[in-house]
Amino acid sequence: MRCAQRYWVSSREHMSAINGPIYLAPGLLGPIASTLADAARGEVEHGALSQFLSRAHYQPLVGTSTEALLAQLYPNAPAPGPLIAAAQGRTESAYYYRAAPVHLRADRDRLLLFAGQDLALDNAETNAIAEAFNQVFNADGLQLFWRDGEGLMAAPIPLGPNLPGLFEVAGRYLDTVLPGEAASRPWRQLLNEVQMLLHEHPVNQARAQRGALSVNGLWIWAGGPAAELTQTAEPSAGHPLVRGLQVSGQRRAEQSNQAPLTLWEAAAEALMAGDVERWLAALQAFEQMLGDALAQHPSGMTLLPGNGYAYRLDRLAPWRFWRRADLRRHWLLQ
Repeated sequence: MRCAQRYWVSSREHMSAINGPIYLAPGLLGPIASTLADAARGEVEHGALSQFLSRAHYQPLVGTSTEALLAQLYPNAPAPGPLIAAAQGRTESAYYYRAAPVHLRADRDRLLLFAGQDLALDNAETNAIAEAFNQVFNADGLQLFWRDGEGLMAAPIPLGPNLPGLFEVAGRYLDTVLPGEAASRPWRQLLNEVQMLLHEHPVNQARAQRGALSVNGLWIWAGGPAAELTQTAEPSAGHPLVRGLQVSGQRRAEQSNQAPLTLWEAAAEALMAGDVERWLAALQAFEQMLGDALAQHPSGMTLLPGNGYAYRLDRLAPWRFWRRADLRRHWLLQ
């Protein structure tokens, strides 16, 4: 550890000083089981990720989820819910929240919450669930939208303190992640009513017939008031959160000195589903992407994998070819 400290960047250095491409990849380095860490290390020990980590400066950085990491990069930006609403061109005055399908499974007298790609919905399913939700909750001023795989709930006022992010609650017991204070009672009531609404919904009857996990709940998080838009044209590509940053004035694509941001959530989605093979495949896919990027940007790149650190290549990075990274030191272990 003594050698590693020599290469730390001061934690007082603000993240806004980053220049060059930024890769925000929650879940890339865990949390994973300790036995899996050894297997993954064997897969990538001599790859691009090992090269990156061995030559980078790194500094402590709080947060494991997409939402927490974006808040470090853009501390003045709107919450993720309003950013997605901005990317979708929604200008109504409301509080917007991210919404995602979840599967709740009974374990004795408790409920386990599952999320991830196994619960992905097609357009017909999202339309049916949104229609049913809006019929029931329209009187309360709540509306559910889906576009390009992103769920969004609009509310006239906050329902209480924001719930923890989806990445933080997947794989956990529901009673351990739902706040118990009185201020969060509207959330608990809403989530319970959504469970009852979806329990016998035709979407789930069809999913059961083909052996798919039922979507018997929604998780709603990362909310805030509608963002003020500074661009009228919607960006044509990229993750909805990145597009939302652009149209809300946090990022200007036309500025040549703006650090390009790639938001990559494949690893986090695999971990939320508890799918080890998919996580390893995601790791290999990132390896290829990172290798191509290193060839173009041997210095000036930043990686935020959500493991408690930010890793940054500087102009001296290519000359640190003699350093080797033990990837086990960087995994978040369960």
